[in-house]
Amino acid sequence: MKTLRIAAFILAGAALGSAAKAQTWDLDQGQLNLVECYGGQDGVYCDFTYTLTKSQTQNADFHPNYFKFYKLDGTAQIADKISLTGKEFVDSYVFADIIYGTPIKVTWYLNIPAVTPSLRAIEINGQRIENVVIRPPKGAKPPVATTLPSAPSVTGFSVTLSNCRLNSNVYTCTATLTPTK
Repeated sequence: MKTLRIAAFILAGAALGSAAKAQTWDLDQGQLNLVECYGGQDGVYCDFTYTLTKSQTQNADFHPNYFKFYKLDGTAQIADKISLTGKEFVDSYVFADIIYGTPIKVTWYLNIPAVTPSLRAIEINGQRIENVVIRPPKGAKPPVATTLPSAPSVTGFSVTLSNCRLNSNVYTCTATLTPTK
């Protein structure tokens, strides 16, 4: 009897609603676009680009409290620190003189566990996006699932799942398929 091992990917829970929506905020003078959120050594970082779209130049200012996020338990917090164009993180306003059409990097720091899988929502300037996935820190292994997902039905085989890990609402498992004939 041959045993075939494959990696099975099974969605857990609701589909990621933010994947279909633009992750963009229209601000007074420009547009803010979410690049990604990711776990770092000491917390979670969310990278954005800000592009001036409504005037030729601007002295742009950003503050940690512009960024409100909702944790998985539904509680709201504001960002702890901010950095513009990769400079040092600060817990107060940051400024940059920018010109039309040239994106600048804006990074907000959240003092939450780096292995947090997602944020329920991000709200900036009264505009919100839901279900923001956080990329795990580099080299981090996803937690082992405590309850295994149901094995898919495959005609002619018995399926057993093992080594399941949950990462960003997706189970990654080793599936053992044994012919039933």
